[in-house]
Amino acid sequence: MGGERWSMRWKPSTVTARQAAVVRALYELGGAESAVDTEDIAIQAHRLLDGAFTWRKYPQYINPDLVRITLVDASRMGLVTGNGRSGWRLSFEGICVATREGPELLRAARAARRRNPLAERIAQSAAVRTARRAGVEAVTFRDAERLFGLNGYVRNRRLRRSAMERGLEAVRGEPDLYAIVKSIADRFAPELEAGQG
Repeated sequence: MGGERWSMRWKPSTVTARQAAVVRALYELGGAESAVDTEDIAIQAHRLLDGAFTWRKYPQYINPDLVRITLVDASRMGLVTGNGRSGWRLSFEGICVATREGPELLRAARAARRRNPLAERIAQSAAVRTARRAGVEAVTFRDAERLFGLNGYVRNRRLRRSAMERGLEAVRGEPDLYAIVKSIADRFAPELEAGQG
């Protein structure tokens, strides 16, 4: 697989937790070799990401429309092929997501159910995903800014430093995530505090 290619419709950082769940479910059900029915995918995706595919008013029931819509979105991104009648199969890109990025997204999504909203946003950020996939050196200044909820309009150094401290404090209870966020903060500290990248 030395000459791997990535679809122009899909970038690793754009896959949602729901898409990762349906793609991983499809992979676990043999969707790399043959078509799999939407209902089978729904059951497996629900097992992988409990609560993400349920009815709002009746959370004990799986909502097949959410699964179908997520599969259609994944299809538009080039991760799966097929439809509700003939079944769904993984594309090359879908196999890559199922085996590489998908498991990490699912872990992050499961942990998010136990996190505060700020920690959840940080864990799902492009900066953290890039750092996990390619190292802290691959994180851009703009992604680091977004990680801490900053932008060019926040100019006050004290406010910017406070946002960084809040972000670090939010993930302090998760050692691996804290280490990544701390590394990003250390790498970009002067630029982040000054608002210049």
